[in-house]
Amino acid sequence: MMQTRMKLPVWPCHRDILNVIHENQVVIISGETGCGKSTQVPQYILDNWLINRSISLEKKKSCLNIICTQPRRISAVGVAERVAAERIEHIGDTIGYHIRLERRVSSKTRVTFWTLGILLQKLMANNTLSGVTHVIVDEVHERNADSDFLLMLLKDLISKKHTLKVILMSATIKADTFSSYFGNAPVIHIPGKTFPVQQIFLEDLFEKTEFAFTRDSRFIDKYRYKKVDEQLNKALTEENIIAVKLSYNIEEETAGDDTLSLEKLICRYPGYTKLTYKNLFVMNHEKVNFDLIEKTLEWIIYGGHNCTRWGSILVFLPGINEISAMMEQLLKNRYFSDTKQFVIVPLHSSLSNEEQNRIFMTALDICKIVLSTNLVETSITIEDCVYVIDTGMMKEVQFNPVRDMESLQICWASRTNIMQRKGRAGRVMPGMCIHLYTSHRFKNLLDEDPTPEVLRISLEQLVLRIYLMHEGKQMDLNKIFEKMIDSPTNLDITSAKQRLQNTGALDTKYILTPLGHHLAKLPVNVRIGKLILFGAIFCCLDSALTIEACLSHKTPFNVPLEKRGKIRNPKLKFSVAHSDQLTVLEAYNAWLQQRRQGTHCSLTFAAENFLSVHTLRTLADLKYQFLELLVSIGFVDIDLPPRQRGIDYILSITGPEININSKNYKLLQGLLCAALYPNIATIYQPYAQFDDLEDYLCSQRPRCQMTFVTKQDETVYIHPSSVNSNVTYFSSPYLVYHEKIKTTKVFISEISMISILSLILFSGYKLSITHDGHHNLLSLDSGWVQFPIKSHTLGLILQRLRKELTKLLEQKMQNPLLNILSHQQGKRIIDVIVQIITKE
Repeated sequence: MMQTRMKLPVWPCHRDILNVIHENQVVIISGETGCGKSTQVPQYILDNWLINRSISLEKKKSCLNIICTQPRRISAVGVAERVAAERIEHIGDTIGYHIRLERRVSSKTRVTFWTLGILLQKLMANNTLSGVTHVIVDEVHERNADSDFLLMLLKDLISKKHTLKVILMSATIKADTFSSYFGNAPVIHIPGKTFPVQQIFLEDLFEKTEFAFTRDSRFIDKYRYKKVDEQLNKALTEENIIAVKLSYNIEEETAGDDTLSLEKLICRYPGYTKLTYKNLFVMNHEKVNFDLIEKTLEWIIYGGHNCTRWGSILVFLPGINEISAMMEQLLKNRYFSDTKQFVIVPLHSSLSNEEQNRIFMTALDICKIVLSTNLVETSITIEDCVYVIDTGMMKEVQFNPVRDMESLQICWASRTNIMQRKGRAGRVMPGMCIHLYTSHRFKNLLDEDPTPEVLRISLEQLVLRIYLMHEGKQMDLNKIFEKMIDSPTNLDITSAKQRLQNTGALDTKYILTPLGHHLAKLPVNVRIGKLILFGAIFCCLDSALTIEACLSHKTPFNVPLEKRGKIRNPKLKFSVAHSDQLTVLEAYNAWLQQRRQGTHCSLTFAAENFLSVHTLRTLADLKYQFLELLVSIGFVDIDLPPRQRGIDYILSITGPEININSKNYKLLQGLLCAALYPNIATIYQPYAQFDDLEDYLCSQRPRCQMTFVTKQDETVYIHPSSVNSNVTYFSSPYLVYHEKIKTTKVFISEISMISILSLILFSGYKLSITHDGHHNLLSLDSGWVQFPIKSHTLGLILQRLRKELTKLLEQKMQNPLLNILSHQQGKRIIDVIVQIITKE
C-alpha cells in the first residue's frame, strides 16, 4: 500500500507540505483532482507526529487531533475508509469519521473526517475547538455557504488560538482568493496527475463520430436546418471565407456559436468537414442532447480510437429528470440494453445510500455507465473511471428574496467545475474527457469559478447561527457578513431577518426570541424546527418527530428511475387528509406495523410499496436525535435509553401522555400551519361563495378549475409528486406548503390542506374584528383573508383564545421545563383548542 501512496503526485511534495505547515498557522494546498491531497495530507501530519513522538520524550506528552471536513456525507465516509484501508486499520482506530447520526471514533482516533455541518455545530458549543490541533477544510473551491462561514469563524479563532493549524485544500490552481483572505497565507501547488487525460471538444467529437442531425431531431433549430445545405455550398467557397476572415473582429469572440452566421462559424473553426459545420450551425446548444450522448457512448465502446475499451464511463447530467430520460433511452439501445455486457447506474442526491454505493462496484466483464449529477464532481472517486462525458451543465438553486422563492435552473458550469469533472478520469490509466460543447465556449463563455453559494441562497440558517453565537443580542449583521470572503447584499440579509421575524424567531427589535433560541439549536430548517416544539406542547410528539424527520431528510418513497412514468404514484395508496406530510406519516407507521411482524414482512412491504428501507431506518435515527435535543433543552422530561440504530421506539420511551394526539390528523394539519407559516396558498374555486364561516364549514359543494395563489398574488402550481396534484375538490380553501420553487413553473411542494380555524388559531397573521356595514368580519393580516362571522362575540372568543395560546407558548419557550400537562390553565387552553380543531 505504501508503494501505491508513493506513486501519487502529492508524494514528492510531502516534506515541503510538512515544513510549511510547521512554519505557518494557515496553509493553502491546491492540486488537481486525483493528486492524492485529500487522503495523504492528513496522513503526512499523523505519520510525522508518530515519528517525532517515538524519538522524543517531550513529544510523547503531546497530543494530535486532526479534523478534516468534507462537503458531503458520502465523501466523509469514503475518504475515511480509504485512509483506514491504506493504513491497514479498521475505521474507528486512528482514523474515524463523524457525520449526522453516525460517529466512528475511539480514544485512539487521531484523524476524524467530519461533514461541515457537524463541525459548525461543535463550534456553536465549543467556539475555541479545545483539544483540536489541526483543521483541514477540503474542497474549499466549491464555495458552499457552510464552508465560507466556517472560514470566517476559523479566521477569527486563529487570532485567539495560536496553536491551531488550518489547512485549506482546493482542486483549483487559483488559490489566491483564499491566500489573501488569510493574510497572504502560503500556497503549495501540487503539479500533475497520475495519468494524462485527453480532452475532446464538440467540434472534434463530430469529426470522430460522424454524428449527423436528422430533420426531425428534438435538438436542432428547425428554421436553420431548412436552408443549411444551400448556405453551406455558398459559405465554403474560398472567396467567401477570405471575405469573412477580413470582416471578423475580436468583439465577436464573446458571441455564442448559435448567434453566428454560417460563414463566421466556419471562420471560427477552420479546417473541419462540411458535416461538422452543419451540425454546429443547426444544433440547439442550450439543450442536453441525449442522442449525441448515446452516439458518443457507442463510439467509446465500438468506435475507431486507440484508447482502452476497459473501464467505467461517467456521464455528467444536470439533474434527475435528465438522468431518468437518458437512462430510459439507453435501455432501448440495442447495445446498452444487454445487461450481460452493460450496467447503467444513476447517481443523484435523492437516491438511498445503497443505490449510491452501486457506483463503486466493479466487474471485469461488464462495462459500467454512471449517469450522475455534479454530486460526483469532487471527493467521491470511482476508481475504474476511464471516460468522462460532460454536458457542461448543472442545476443551481437561486433564491429571490423579493418573491421569497427558490428557483432550480439549468445553467452552464464554470471552468473550475469542468476541470473537476475532467479529473474524474485517468485514475488507473490514461483517460478521456469528452465535452459536449465547443472549445470556444469553454475558453471564452464559461465563468472561471462558480458563484459562491452564500450569494444565491436564503440566509435564515446562517443568521440564526450568528445570533446564537452572540447569545441572541442585537447586532450589526451586515458588518458580520462583511467578514466573509464574499458578503451577501443588504437586501438578502434584511429579508432573512424579516422571514425569521415572521416565524417568531426574532422579535420586533430583531432580538432572538426564546423560540428562536431553541430553533437555532435544531439542525433543521427554521420552519420545520417549530413543528417538533409544537408537537411536544400539543401531545402529538411521535407523529411530529416523524414528519420533521421526513421534511429534514427525504421522503422514504423511492421509485427506480427505469420505472418512473410507468407506475402510479406509490404515495397515493397511503393518501390521507389531502396532506403530503400525513401521507408519508401513514406509510411510515404502516411499515412500523409490518416490522413488528418480523423483518421479512417489513422488507416485503417496503419493496411492494417502493419504500427505501435504508431511508426508513435513517428516519428512525433522526427521530431519536431530535428527541435527544428536546430532552437536552428541557422540552421533554424523560430519561433516554441508549439509541438502537435503525429502530423506532420513540412511542414507548416517551409514553402515551405526550402522544395522546398523535393520530389526530386535523390537529397535525394545524401544527403544520403553525410551523410553515407564512407559506400559505389560497385556493380559488369557481362557484364557492358563502354567507359566513359556518356556511362554508358545512358545505360539501364540489368545485373545479382551481387556481392557487400566494399572499404575493403569485399564481403557483402543485408539484406533480404531491398527492394533491390531481385533486379536483378541497373542503377548505387554504393550503400550507414547505417549499416554493421555480423550474418550468412556480411549484409548491410538500403540501397540506388546512382548515380555516387552523389558519385563525395557528398562523402568525394578526387577527382583528371589523364590520363592513353588513357583516361582522374576522380579518387576518390586514384583510388578506376575511371571514364573515355570525356575531361579534364569536370573533372575540376566537381572538381571546388566540391570545391565550400565544401567551402560553411564550411561557413554554421561556421556561422549557414548564409541564403544560400539570399546568391547570395551560392544559385547559390546549384541550379547548384540540376540541375546536377536531370537531370542525
